[in-house]
Amino acid sequence: MALGDIAQPQVALALIGVIIIGLMLYFNVKGAILWGILITWGLGIIAQFTGWYAVNPEAGVYSLLPSGSFLPNFAALLNLYGLSIDDGLVVEDVSASGRYYRQQLTLMPNIALTDENGEELAITKGFNSSSYLVLPQSQAVRTPEMKQSGIIYTNVLTTSDKAYIKSNVTESTTIDRQANDETGAFAIAVAADKPNYDD
Repeated sequence: MALGDIAQPQVALALIGVIIIGLMLYFNVKGAILWGILITWGLGIIAQFTGWYAVNPEAGVYSLLPSGSFLPNFAALLNLYGLSIDDGLVVEDVSASGRYYRQQLTLMPNIALTDENGEELAITKGFNSSSYLVLPQSQAVRTPEMKQSGIIYTNVLTTSDKAYIKSNVTESTTIDRQANDETGAFAIAVAADKPNYDD
């Protein structure tokens, strides 16, 4: 009993994580510990969506889903440019073929190669029209409705217009679209450029 109840998801995930890290170390995989942590975290998120890992803060069982509220310094930096991170997770609709990889939470967003003036974006210089990124468990970046003076905003990575946000991910047991889910094209990465920073 000192090691915990193996039937509890927290204990089972911890044991699985140790086994994964042990196997990776045995096979000399570079970054074995980091990969083991990330894989275990991913398995935990899947377990939470299936309902096996039940969130209960009173019992010390917290959500495994990412949230901008855990990064106060990052949020403060974004706020300088009027940006914010949505608390929900972005999900591609099942009909958005080619915009997600295997499952709807693993996004394959559109990559902007140029800005609104047709000039090449430095941040995506190494990409071309046939390039793609695979992004698991992403959140939307919100730009201000009233754009700040002197700041140029460019949506670098965007979803299809069929995507939706699951805002109640900690309580939800499904990623299927619900009537109250916000739908549309969402920015997953935004470049905010202030050429005259001293202004």
